[in-house]
Amino acid sequence: MNLAFALFTYFPFGGLTRDMTAIARACRRRGHRVRVYAGACRGPVDDDLEVQIVPSNALTNPGKNRRFARRLPDVVAAFSPRLIIGFNKMPGLDLYYAADDC
Repeated sequence: MNLAFALFTYFPFGGLTRDMTAIARACRRRGHRVRVYAGACRGPVDDDLEVQIVPSNALTNPGKNRRFARRLPDVVAAFSPRLIIGFNKMPGLDLYYAADDC
């Protein structure tokens, strides 16, 4: 089964990205294909993850996040995932992983 993971910023040293990475690896061990979609990348990407950056230019961070969320369905469609799992709140998700922001 194809699973799409979405988050605004891939930052490998942050807790949200570490949680997402652990869940993605667990899904892959169970035989699923996982692709991560991020609006930006702030650091090195793990070699075992398939990460696709979805550019979303805007003057403010909320504007970038809105553009990312608007573009995501079109970009993800080519992968044809069974589920879109979000690690930030955005429309169109099948599942939302509610992590503590602080």
